[in-house]
Amino acid sequence: MLRAKVLEIASIVDNVEVKENFSLFNISFDSTELIALKKESILAFIELINPDDQFRFTIQVDNGEATVLNNQEGAEEFISQLNEELKYYESGETVSIRLQVFKAKSEYVRIYSYSDFKTFFDDLDLFKKLELLNDLFQSNSTIRLETIDPNIKSFCTTNFSLNSELPTSDVQLNENLFSENCHFGNSDKYSLNPYHFHPTNVDNKDFKNSFDSLCCLFSMIYIFDISSITDASLYYKINGFKAIKGEVEINNDLQKSKDLFFEIFEWCYSSEGNVADKIGIARNIISIHFKEKLLDLDKGVITSVKSAFKTYLKENVSKYIELRGKINDELNWISQKSGEIVDRYISSYQKSIFTFLSFFISVFVLRIISKANNSSIFNKDATLLSLAFLGLSIIFLVFSSWNLRVEKKRLKRKYENLKKRFKDLLVQKDIDNILANDTEFNYEIGYIERRHGIYLWLWILTIVILFITVVAVSDYLTLELLKNKTSG
Repeated sequence: MLRAKVLEIASIVDNVEVKENFSLFNISFDSTELIALKKESILAFIELINPDDQFRFTIQVDNGEATVLNNQEGAEEFISQLNEELKYYESGETVSIRLQVFKAKSEYVRIYSYSDFKTFFDDLDLFKKLELLNDLFQSNSTIRLETIDPNIKSFCTTNFSLNSELPTSDVQLNENLFSENCHFGNSDKYSLNPYHFHPTNVDNKDFKNSFDSLCCLFSMIYIFDISSITDASLYYKINGFKAIKGEVEINNDLQKSKDLFFEIFEWCYSSEGNVADKIGIARNIISIHFKEKLLDLDKGVITSVKSAFKTYLKENVSKYIELRGKINDELNWISQKSGEIVDRYISSYQKSIFTFLSFFISVFVLRIISKANNSSIFNKDATLLSLAFLGLSIIFLVFSSWNLRVEKKRLKRKYENLKKRFKDLLVQKDIDNILANDTEFNYEIGYIERRHGIYLWLWILTIVILFITVVAVSDYLTLELLKNKTSG
């Protein structure tokens, strides 16, 4: 459109030359017959120029001094100077006309002559297109082209667009995964990925082949173990069931394998499943299907890759279930152990009390049976023996409580070791899920502590009651004697 507007200032044109790329638009031609220039005719094409871009419009008659216009405000002065030059114009003299537009380095690039821009882009081989686009992406994360020519269809990827808004992408790509799972020798130079070139809108087919080819190139780079770009070729190495190495020329032949490699790339780096496992399986299957040329791989490879991963998951699921079973067995052991700890403590209490009561009752029975006179049942000897048994019960209480705390501490240590042991086999989140965030273990520890508290107070209360009973029935140790000894 700008081209046509500029050519309108002359009725006869010759030697028309138009070039356009990402940074420059240039049109030059000769004429032997000019129309009368007016400010409106100059502004008609200047207003089409992006305000961020700079321009230089020159008209030169034969070998005379060129009249230059480089801003919109100077249009009237430019016409005045030109009219001065044309006073001496003679019919047949050649007038050279030239317009240069220097495009600003921005993510928004205006295309002034789409057909000429397309000619420029099509004339580049794929490697030169890669170098050019890479330089642009280094300056700006996105490239947005807009044409002033009407009816130019849209085209876009996640980072590149022509007459279109950039699409909203749901892809959450962790680029650290690239360096973790493969080695790309030129990663410092080419900070690109397949999504930079994967078309999301292909109404305009003019860029599709080139972008498909570059999308395929970077898909392969981030699938293979080792790769590098040298002399317009991709050198690669795959360590699968078989080790494969070779080179692929960076040209439009890559487009025929784009769908296959991009689908593998997208599947490998998706959030579902472990990336390293998926890439490893993809490399194994590619190495099995590889024959002579990498680009001759059958499209059914992706089906084989996904099927192999499902088989791998099934094998791992059985191992995973076995692993979960082992953890549950350990938890059952801990639960059983906590019950045993409490049972031993209760048993200690029962034995202690039973021993004393047996002695206490036996003293009463024997004394009553053998009682021949009015002598006391609980004399000095029986009283001292009863107090000795109560003292032993207190010692046994302290020992049993100490032993329970030791067992509880040992149980906690066993549980922590259980979690540490399985960290090498399972991720922390999975361990937390299996162990219900320690809920079951905390319940068992709480059970021990609650039972311990109940029987500790029951044991102490029993000793106190038995002591009061001994004092009450003893003829040797009376309350009055205790008071006298206390006051004395």
